[in-house]
Amino acid sequence: LEFRRVLFRSLFTTLIKGYCRQKKLPLALKAKADMLEDGVNLNVVTYNSLIDVAIRCKDLQCATDLVTEMQEANIQPDLITYSTLMKGFCEQGDLSVALDLLTHLRAQGITPDEIFYNSLLEGCVKVATLPPNVALRTGLEVFGQMLSETCTPSNITFSILVKLYARADGLDAAMRLVQTMEQTFH
Repeated sequence: LEFRRVLFRSLFTTLIKGYCRQKKLPLALKAKADMLEDGVNLNVVTYNSLIDVAIRCKDLQCATDLVTEMQEANIQPDLITYSTLMKGFCEQGDLSVALDLLTHLRAQGITPDEIFYNSLLEGCVKVATLPPNVALRTGLEVFGQMLSETCTPSNITFSILVKLYARADGLDAAMRLVQTMEQTFH
């Protein structure tokens, strides 16, 4: 019986991931309801897949409701959960919530990875509500935190930083940063 539940959970989760690619949130939520009706418990992977569908469909309320439901079921959000949520808030232009998620993530004892930081930095580039110099300052603070946690930046990180500087008319400073980082990490 347990093998059957694990198999069905895996199949349903794969189905939800397919709905994610197609951006079909109602069908993903129906699959979740079918799982519960069939007595198949959801796990962190299933919830992360559902949250991803909600984010891709730009339904942040549904995504945050799924996180709450997940926690009420005693399933702890992981780095993927927070990364997916943060990406959605950044895309919406709500950088303050994305930054709060970084704080919350750390409070949960989860260490952000390069992908998380790069997504947050990209959010600093894209946020239209902040003046470019404020977005740059915020991005540099995030980058500083990344370095302080010994999370090694990649070429992608530097490319995002150059975009951030360019938005604030600081290409000379971007060049100096890239040169400094090239010497530091090579």
